Amino acid sequence: MTTRVVLGSASQGRLRVLRQAGIEPVVIVSDVDEDALIASLDPDLPPESVVAKLANAKALSVAASLPDELISDCLVIGCDSMLYLDGALRGKPGSAKVALQQWESMAGATGHLLTGHALLRLTAGVIT
Repeated sequence: MTTRVVLGSASQGRLRVLRQAGIEPVVIVSDVDEDALIASLDPDLPPESVVAKLANAKALSVAASLPDELISDCLVIGCDSMLYLDGALRGKPGSAKVALQQWESMAGATGHLLTGHALLRLTAGVIT
């Protein structure tokens, strides 16, 4: 039996990278409410930890929703990226208007793109 790779992300960029590496993953997008998860976290948590927690939550959510044919042997990849700018994390804008506002606020500024990845191995339905 071949170990399947499950990408828990709707990102076309992440999918393209895996395909370029010769991996054809099953794509299952998580149902994690990113805003609710962030709101539940300690506000003093470093931004890198916030992004890592989001990635982990997405991987766990996808792992919990896998169909039976995948849970016997698979790798689940959860990912999240956020821009850290002016002391704040900025997530997906959600609309063209908000995207434009974010774009304009970034003009001339320097930010950091933070990306978290979580990798879960499932064998016989057990996360290892």
